[in-house]
Amino acid sequence: MTEKKKFSAFFFTGDASQRLLDSFTRELSLKERLVTEFTYCKNRDQLMVYLSLWLHEPLLHDDDGVLLESMLIETELR
Repeated sequence: MTEKKKFSAFFFTGDASQRLLDSFTRELSLKERLVTEFTYCKNRDQLMVYLSLWLHEPLLHDDDGVLLESMLIETELR
């Protein structure tokens, strides 16, 4: 099996897209909750924690960016 076929077979299983969907769905849910908390927060320290959670994106895996980039390259969108 050629390298291109192995690479394509990986994405056609749907595992990669489902994993990305799950990660981004969880991150969106966190950010929706953070927006609500931002509006009512009066403590600067707590606000800094919320801001760091927003910027750090803790629910996204380190290799999600690579996985997304690979999918874009495979589908010739990049």
